[in-house]
Amino acid sequence: MTLPTAVLDGRAHNGDVSDDDPAARPQRRRFSAEYKAKILAEYEAAPDGEKGSVLRREGLYSSQITEWRQARDAGARSGLEPGARKPKRSATEVELEKLKATHRRTEAELARTRMALDIMGKASALLESLAESRGHGQAVADVTVATCDELAPVVGTTRACALTGRSKATHYRASAGPLHGPPAPRPTPPNALSDEERAEILAVLRSPAYADLAVAQVWAMLLDDGMYLASQSTMHRVLRECGEHRDRRRQRTHPAKKKPHLVAHQPLEVWSWDIERHEALSNRAVMKGHRLPTVAAVGRS
Repeated sequence: MTLPTAVLDGRAHNGDVSDDDPAARPQRRRFSAEYKAKILAEYEAAPDGEKGSVLRREGLYSSQITEWRQARDAGARSGLEPGARKPKRSATEVELEKLKATHRRTEAELARTRMALDIMGKASALLESLAESRGHGQAVADVTVATCDELAPVVGTTRACALTGRSKATHYRASAGPLHGPPAPRPTPPNALSDEERAEILAVLRSPAYADLAVAQVWAMLLDDGMYLASQSTMHRVLRECGEHRDRRRQRTHPAKKKPHLVAHQPLEVWSWDIERHEALSNRAVMKGHRLPTVAAVGRS
């Protein structure tokens, strides 16, 4: 067993951690004064039909534009700076929410377990009667497959296979059926949108009446007015192709997690350990002629 002397991964008891560790905390979306002034100028310079495109591209609402314009017109440059944060919830409220979520998950898990046990009890009784005599392997396999198929919608495929002893790969392969040759290319559907229909959808979504609304809201309001342009998924796809599909809610964006790296600047700052187990150590015939590794513990010098 040897101790590495290079830079090690893990959590140091002593020593410094590099500046890029650990991962940055999630931050709420905040806007600088320069960004707000730039967007205000672009929004006011855009034609009436393109103002909604600016809002959707930047992930903003017209109410934000109105708030920034009022602050600018009032001469309060500081009004463009981000406002104060909302007060944080108390520790008691946070703990209460966690307990409620845990209680809901426990009740749902208990209900699924009861249904699974009821189904498994019926299958076990039949399997026990068939196991008394030999030569019924196919009948047992049929019962196992039927039980797994019955359990899958209740507790999920993974747990159903674990309860019945069936392989997940076998379950998925049997459910998919045989596949011969490469899949056929997907043809263009006869109801595909034309360029005129795409332009009409974009014009409606970018209009001042619907620029601040989500696609689901626009779709429902158009139905109330007796108009159907396309499905919600089609509207999302058209906006995504134009680069105007993104989240506009004021919430924190969680950055990607980074693995921390430890750096030792002098000896005895970072230590590590390693364990190796070989089943062949107990077999003298296998270990004959092999030298055992030397175990040492050193620090970085």
